[in-house]
Amino acid sequence: LRITGGEPLVRRDVMELVRALGRKLGDGLEELTLTTNGTQLAQFADGLAAAGVKRINVSLDTLDAGLFEQLSRRDRLGQVLQGIAAAKEAGLQVKINTVALKGLNEGEIPFLVEWAHANGHEMTLIEVMPLGEVEEDRFDHYLPLSGVRADLEKLWTLTPSDARSGGPARYVDIAETGGR
Repeated sequence: LRITGGEPLVRRDVMELVRALGRKLGDGLEELTLTTNGTQLAQFADGLAAAGVKRINVSLDTLDAGLFEQLSRRDRLGQVLQGIAAAKEAGLQVKINTVALKGLNEGEIPFLVEWAHANGHEMTLIEVMPLGEVEEDRFDHYLPLSGVRADLEKLWTLTPSDARSGGPARYVDIAETGGR
């Protein structure tokens, strides 16, 4: 079971829900995970781990403070990084989810991968979904992952991985970074 949102950690009584679900682990519930933007994670990381959450996904499209503020409309990169560190400290396995954005973070993707792997995190790259009128500029920032992969293959040795997460993602191991 994955708790997601919006941002689930801003919901009143979210920890009551997590604790209640956590009591079902091993009794019909195999795994409890959470997807978050990370802004509230420092406050909740220990409680999530205590409730039985073993892994989380954190959405992080850039490590550049200016671009982070532009993309999220908030100056909270420091909070997110503190949250990720708190999650790791609490023993949570962290996977970084990064949307590949043409003209915005495409040049930063190798650095993001290196940063994630150096900190012991897996990383998933996601294609932006060009949804037309919903968010008009999404189409302008569409970056096919086939091209991102080709660029990464120029830098590193990518080996297909047997890892699966139940979703459509396909994983590779990167020899030079030691990460997935």
